[in-house]
Amino acid sequence: MRGFQKNQNGFTLLEVLLSIVLLGIILTSFAGLFAQSAEFTKRNDQKLTAVQISQKVVNIIEENVTKQSLIDDNIVDSAGKVIGGSRILSQAEIEDDISQTLNPGFIVSAVITNSSAENLIQYKIIVQEKTNLKNQSETFTYIRR
Repeated sequence: MRGFQKNQNGFTLLEVLLSIVLLGIILTSFAGLFAQSAEFTKRNDQKLTAVQISQKVVNIIEENVTKQSLIDDNIVDSAGKVIGGSRILSQAEIEDDISQTLNPGFIVSAVITNSSAENLIQYKIIVQEKTNLKNQSETFTYIRR
C-alpha cells in the first residue's frame, strides 16, 4: 500500500479567512466612497435645480413684468422709482406676477430695488432649498423704467 502524499498546492483555512477579511475591509471602504459620491451628486443636483429655477423666474419676469404692471401692483411710483427704496416679494407674490406655480421644494423670493443706473429697476431673485437653506441661488435682472 502506498503512503499518502501531502498536497501542498491548496489553501489553508487561515489563508482563506485572511483573504475574506481583507476583501471585506476593501469592499467596506469602497462602499463609503460610493455613499459619499451619491450624496455629492444629490447636493449638486439640488444646486443645479435652484440655479435653473432662478433662471426660469428671471426669464419669465423679463417677458411678463413691465413698469406698468409694477405701478399697478404699487411697487413703483409713476416715475419708476421703487416705493420705499426696496421691496421684498414672497413666493406667492412672484407666482401671482408670473402666473405660474414654482417648484414646491424651493423657497423663491425677490428683492426689487432702484438700480444705480438711471432707467433701471433691479430684480434680485433668491431661490433656497426648503430642507437646506444654505443651498441658495441668486440671480439678477433689470426692468426699464
